[in-house]
Amino acid sequence: MIFRETLLRVADNSGARLVRCVGLTPPFAREGDLITVSVCRCRPRSRVERGRLYRALVVQCRRPSTRWGGVALGFRSNRVVLLRRPDSLRAEPLPLGTRLVRSLSLAVRRRGFAKLLLLAPSLL
Repeated sequence: MIFRETLLRVADNSGARLVRCVGLTPPFAREGDLITVSVCRCRPRSRVERGRLYRALVVQCRRPSTRWGGVALGFRSNRVVLLRRPDSLRAEPLPLGTRLVRSLSLAVRRRGFAKLLLLAPSLL
C-alpha cells in the first residue's frame, strides 16, 4: 500500500529515479491506481525536472496482493510509471518513457493501459 509522502522508484526510462507521492484520492493506493508524484531524484539532462509534478501509475507494490487461488504476490520495492497528459479528453494517458525496465502486475491489465502492456517485458 502506498500512502502520501511515500518514496517510490520509477520503472521506466523517463529519466526520473526516485519520486514522492504527493496526492491520491483514496487513503492509500495499490497496484493499478493513478497517483500524483513529485520528482525527487533524476538523471542529468533528462526529460523530467526535479520538483515537478507528474501523474503516475503504480505497477508494483511491496505489500502482497492476494489473487484467486490463494496466491499472494509482492515485489521487492514500490514502483511507478510516469505518465504524460493525453492529447484528447477521451484518450488514455501515455507513458513518459519509451521502455519499461520492470515487469508489470496484472492489475495494470485490468485498468486497460494497452500502451504500457506493449512496452512491458513481462506480466506477473
